[in-house]
Amino acid sequence: MNLDKKVVKQVKQSSPLKFNFLIKYYPEDVATELIQPITKMIFFQQVKNSILNDEYYCPPETAVLLASYALQATFDDFDPNIHTVEMFAKDHLLPTRIIKQHTLTKADWDEQILTWYSQHRGMYKEQAVEEYLKIAQDLEQYGVNYFEITNNKGSKLWLGVDALGMNIYGHDDRLTPKIGFPWSDIKNVSYSGKKFTVKSVDPKAPPFKFLTNKAQTNEKILNLCRGNSEMYQRRRKTESPEVTQMKKEVQEENERRNEIRLTLLREKEMRDEMEKAMTMMKIRVQDYEKEMAISREGYEKLQREAEEKERRLMEIEMMRRELEEARRRAEEARIAAELAADAEKAEKYLKVVEQQALETEELLRRKMEEVEEKEEETRRLTMELERIKALSDVNEEEQKIRRISDAVYEQVVITTTTTTAADTNDIDNNNVTNYFIIADTSNKGKKSSSLSSSSKSSSDSEDEHRAEVKVEVDESLKKTEQGELTRNDLIYRLNASQGRDKYKTLKELRQGNTKIRVELFESM
Repeated sequence: MNLDKKVVKQVKQSSPLKFNFLIKYYPEDVATELIQPITKMIFFQQVKNSILNDEYYCPPETAVLLASYALQATFDDFDPNIHTVEMFAKDHLLPTRIIKQHTLTKADWDEQILTWYSQHRGMYKEQAVEEYLKIAQDLEQYGVNYFEITNNKGSKLWLGVDALGMNIYGHDDRLTPKIGFPWSDIKNVSYSGKKFTVKSVDPKAPPFKFLTNKAQTNEKILNLCRGNSEMYQRRRKTESPEVTQMKKEVQEENERRNEIRLTLLREKEMRDEMEKAMTMMKIRVQDYEKEMAISREGYEKLQREAEEKERRLMEIEMMRRELEEARRRAEEARIAAELAADAEKAEKYLKVVEQQALETEELLRRKMEEVEEKEEETRRLTMELERIKALSDVNEEEQKIRRISDAVYEQVVITTTTTTAADTNDIDNNNVTNYFIIADTSNKGKKSSSLSSSSKSSSDSEDEHRAEVKVEVDESLKKTEQGELTRNDLIYRLNASQGRDKYKTLKELRQGNTKIRVELFESM
């Protein structure tokens, strides 16, 4: 669509009309050029759709990692009770091509994605979006608009226009450019009918010319070239005060939100610690209650045993009194025997009485020993009863502590919940962002025209981490391949085996003067 013309003059279809609003110009570095969160989100949605629809070729290991960041950007932190394989059973998380090429089922893929998703805990949604775009901008087809062209020999080729310049691709390979012309080497672009002409800043270099199938295609190419070239030059100038102020406001807003989030995290940690302590206390109280029940049973058992001992003691006491009475009667009988007139009978009778007395004394001695043993056991039982009563008092004190702890925990939970709700409202009230034109181009200051100005924006540690993640995923996926590989798969693997990537390829093909590159194009 030409925004300077009326819509009704540009469309043939009658109402209702359906419009797709898409990004026209891509940044060189998403980390520094995309400032507002809403701008990043728009880029994220379009890039994600392009990857899922296979418009941008994405290898399986990178696609799994990108899907995990997409879930973090959409649902925030992973929750195993909510984010399950069943929840995403109908969602389109990976390109269909990848699923068909491997033996893994949809559930297996989702499980791998959730595994990586769980490792992004604590990352803001905006951070996840930025990480997604940082990885996506390294894809070979990211931000490239392709047009079918022919050279003077009639060879069919592809022209790719992106934020860095114009690249020429073979007709059967849209991943690896063969020739490149950065915007810094291009002086002017124009077209006449189906012929498109590119003039170089090098006066010795001949014009770079190619043919398209129709003039409307050349008009699209011209618009893209002018817009990308203008933004390329703007990035290499000093930032305007408006852009600087915008970056400052976004930075301040991010710092404020970070402080709020840290406060919420600290309160959450305190609440978790309190809940953990209360759980431990409840467990201890339950253990005490179990011990109390066991002690109560033991106490009742000892009480029954004590009552039985008391009954037996009373029986022993009665036996002892009977023995004493028998001894007294034996003593009286002995005295009576001594006084008997018949000495012989008295002597025999005395012997019998003495024998009975000895037997009675022996019986009495054994009974006394039993009595002493029973008394000793009674003293032991009495001490055990006193210990159990003391334990009962301790358990009653523990119950009081438990009731006090429950009351304190309820008060803490109420206070924390109130604070969290207030902070959440504060975030919602300050989360308003301004919508503006998609071409959100922040200047980077003066840059050289070399390719290093558009290298990956992530830090070395982040790149190493992402590389390790890709290697781990790649090793696990190679074992499950079953389907036929596409031509892009074969090209990507060949480039990877040779240690080539997007930025190395662009750097190599832009070496040499413009004249040699133009001659190489004409000979293709």
